[in-house]
Amino acid sequence: MSSPQCSSSAGSIAVSVFPAPSASTTYKLFTTLVGGTAVSTAVAGAAPYNTTINTPTLTTTTTLYVEATTGSITTARKPVVVT
Repeated sequence: MSSPQCSSSAGSIAVSVFPAPSASTTYKLFTTLVGGTAVSTAVAGAAPYNTTINTPTLTTTTTLYVEATTGSITTARKPVVVT
């Protein structure tokens, strides 16, 4: 599975993984590149398995990190700058 592809807007991050894994892919949003607890989680819907993860309340430009898990495979976290 390749890394999540992300785009951001106020209050949410749109996430997709290519090639599309499955409808059971879980996306997690973190405030740290390594370790920590997910601040938001979402499960992909129907094809093309994209989803939206809600962000915590942000008052400044912030870097958050997204990872995707399908079965026992988890991607490396990908940084997303949210403005």
